[in-house]
Amino acid sequence: MTNVAFSPDGQTLATGKYDGTVLLLDALTGEPLGLPLTTHGGLITSVAFSPDGATLATGTWGGTLDLWDVATGELQEAPLTGHASTVQTVAFNSDSTSLASGGSDGSVIL
Repeated sequence: MTNVAFSPDGQTLATGKYDGTVLLLDALTGEPLGLPLTTHGGLITSVAFSPDGATLATGTWGGTLDLWDVATGELQEAPLTGHASTVQTVAFNSDSTSLASGGSDGSVIL
């Protein structure tokens, strides 16, 4: 496991893994909620829920960022790019309308 994050309501735990997958787990029972989410950028380096709990952002070793619909487990759009290397961290603003990502190359992308 490489990264974990609780949903804002505390009901769901997202776990990033070395194999490029993210598991959503019931925070009370630890049981999986659906199938693993699979990224295209390799190892998961960061995970963050939006404050409204509707979206999960995942950053990868390969420098991509994925946005997932938490309710359906579907990728919301094609992987976001722009970092020259690993996405180290991701964070949403307080009203879930913007996302910032920081890379190991020193860049911050909004």
